[in-house]
Amino acid sequence: MAGMPYESAALWNLHHPIGSPVRVRRVDGHMMEAETGSLAQQWGSFAILSLRGHAGMWTTSVLSVAGTHATVEVNVSLDAGDASS
Repeated sequence: MAGMPYESAALWNLHHPIGSPVRVRRVDGHMMEAETGSLAQQWGSFAILSLRGHAGMWTTSVLSVAGTHATVEVNVSLDAGDASS
């Protein structure tokens, strides 16, 4: 079926470990906050996962990141004189 969105479980898991805080957009339009309870699994074109304290499986398309994860940036620069052969 052309035009259907594809959710990647592998890509989701790369950036969102178990326990990640998320906002969930429910079918009725309300938002709730939760934490991921599992890694995402590929199910056809959907990536699905569980949420702590909430029954069932949820597609990543209804989730958005609720918090920020600290990231570490490492900048390394080598002068030509620092490189050893």
